[in-house]
Amino acid sequence: MPEDKKFLLEVVTPQKVVYNERIESVILPAWSGYLGVKVNHTPFITGVQTGTVKVKKDGEEERIAVTKGFVLVQPNRTVLLVDTAERARDIDIQRAKEAYLRARRRLKSRSSAVNLTRAQVALDRAVNRLKTLGVAPEEVK
Repeated sequence: MPEDKKFLLEVVTPQKVVYNERIESVILPAWSGYLGVKVNHTPFITGVQTGTVKVKKDGEEERIAVTKGFVLVQPNRTVLLVDTAERARDIDIQRAKEAYLRARRRLKSRSSAVNLTRAQVALDRAVNRLKTLGVAPEEVK
């Protein structure tokens, strides 16, 4: 595809740059719902919520699990600044399933030793990782 039909996508966390490539399009989880971006998009900034980023590059789709943050869209560059981001290819499905089950157990226990906020955040992240991999959380046993 000609370079003029592509734009730079950067996905950045406080720890590292997770993605930095020229792409054709991206669909991302904004505060108001999923939105799509292509080259020469009108500039804007908005919030990002936990969800799956779908990147189209050279006709192939790649998925990235992200948590909350912000996105800056410019005509030839889009930057996602998020708390966490993992490319689907880097997610260990067994670890994601175990994290999901562990977080559910913690939330159900209602023990005073369990930090419910942390348990809910862990559950949300595990659910997002599973969904990014195409696994329905309710099927995990």
